[in-house]
Amino acid sequence: MQHKDIIIQFEHQSKVVNFAELCYKTNRHHYKKRGQNDPRKIKLDIYHGKIAEYAVWDHYKTVQGVECQEPDLAVFDPNRKSYEADLKLKKTNGKDSLLHIKSQTVEQSEKFGLSWMFQKNDPLVFRPLLNDFVVLTVFLSMNLVRVYKPLNARHLLQRYQKPKVAKIQDTKLALYATNIDDLWG
Repeated sequence: MQHKDIIIQFEHQSKVVNFAELCYKTNRHHYKKRGQNDPRKIKLDIYHGKIAEYAVWDHYKTVQGVECQEPDLAVFDPNRKSYEADLKLKKTNGKDSLLHIKSQTVEQSEKFGLSWMFQKNDPLVFRPLLNDFVVLTVFLSMNLVRVYKPLNARHLLQRYQKPKVAKIQDTKLALYATNIDDLWG
């Protein structure tokens, strides 16, 4: 499993804490409809997702010197839910790679196995574009994120499974590391 551990800058952590708070306030009724009632967990999930984007962005911009769009901190209305890529990576051939970032914490991996959740109705899991890539990340600590090598989303099509947690099986799919070992080389 090829990966790079990225230290998150304090400046990005501060921005994302504020972003998570605003997202929660704007969308709390939407989370409640999905059965999510714990404000602390919701904010932490938002934080992890956005910090993972910063880790990937920093990896490409700083480590690899590639032009990559900075993570978006706009707070959207829940009715504007989008499955667009989290980041766009500029390629020299003029075709952007669309990066879909997924995160998991070490604690979650110890409980459920190294895995990442996807919405069942996300086109990424049943009809990805040629330039869609999935970048998997794991939070090692609040300021250290492991970023794995991007995987072409088309190579993942037959590898999703039901999540171990029964209450989310109707709306989510899981991608378990054990099902993609051969792709990480």
